[in-house]
Amino acid sequence: VTPLVCQVSAFGDGFSDGEQHYLPVLPSSEHVTVTMPFTQNEPGMKSVDLAALVPAGSKNAKLTYEYTNNPAWLMILALPTVGQPSDDDAISQAASFYANSIGRHVLAQNPQAKTAFRLWQQEPQPTSLTSQIEKNQELKELMLNETPWMLDAEHETEQRHRLADFFDDNTMQQRLESSVSKLKKLQLSNGAWTWWPGMPGSLYMTVAVSEMLVRLNTLTGTHRETAQMLTDAFRFMGKEIVEEVDYMKKMEKKGHRQSFPTFKALQWLYLSALDGRSLPSDVEGANKYLLNLLKKDIKRQTIYEKAMTAVILAASPLLQESDRKKSLEYVQSLKEYTVYREEIFLGGED
Repeated sequence: VTPLVCQVSAFGDGFSDGEQHYLPVLPSSEHVTVTMPFTQNEPGMKSVDLAALVPAGSKNAKLTYEYTNNPAWLMILALPTVGQPSDDDAISQAASFYANSIGRHVLAQNPQAKTAFRLWQQEPQPTSLTSQIEKNQELKELMLNETPWMLDAEHETEQRHRLADFFDDNTMQQRLESSVSKLKKLQLSNGAWTWWPGMPGSLYMTVAVSEMLVRLNTLTGTHRETAQMLTDAFRFMGKEIVEEVDYMKKMEKKGHRQSFPTFKALQWLYLSALDGRSLPSDVEGANKYLLNLLKKDIKRQTIYEKAMTAVILAASPLLQESDRKKSLEYVQSLKEYTVYREEIFLGGED
């Protein structure tokens, strides 16, 4: 990427003014990243065919080899990318809050990590294109939007610096406060979240954001910063579900056989089960109606939907002990569909 500088100047009698903008000139080819995971579980030789990674005739190919004895470390390396979003939409901001909260939780559980990150910050920063880009905020934002791969760390030291910067207490707290502030602005008075500022709220977006926040609470404990937002979101989602169930009941009275409606309804039951909060009586009634349909409509589910249903049956306060036992049958069914492959450890097949 070769950025051009466009300068516009105006001159008058005794005064002048001007401005400058960067224009990216993109190559005709597209950057492609190909990965090949492999594991080494015991002493011995491991042969890896690199031909599949670099097709014949490819230009400017670069090979990166990364090793870790703890696969969870790969998740840690991904946090800075997710935790520093370039967009202000609701999904990006919820993901940022999620990633930074996980990072804060990791530091709380592993205080010794702070020492390692502090030492990494003291390492001399290598001179590279990315380090030069980061000195110019306007150029950095342009590059990130047009060619995000340009900001990939080219050196292990540079990668460590970014990770250390991400886990800095002060900057992490600033990102958390920023994401919460932006999420509040994107939530309407009825509790619904919009995708972007100025757009109408929707059940789809509200469920997507709420799912991240509820899962985060399940993993790391309740977050006071998002508690009121979730309360408002549950009020909106509950109202929407009640209206949907009321319509289903009307159609049922007209002779239409009802099956479990939508994936959004399944996500709602999943959120209600994970969150565990008390719901208004009309919302509880709607949930019971959906739960009865859910128990009858299992065969058409995907593996992912079966996994969500197992959680619902195990955690929903509206179900009986027999339903909780049924969740174990779901888990057993999931195990029967599970396959083991060395490069992915565990996976599912439909």
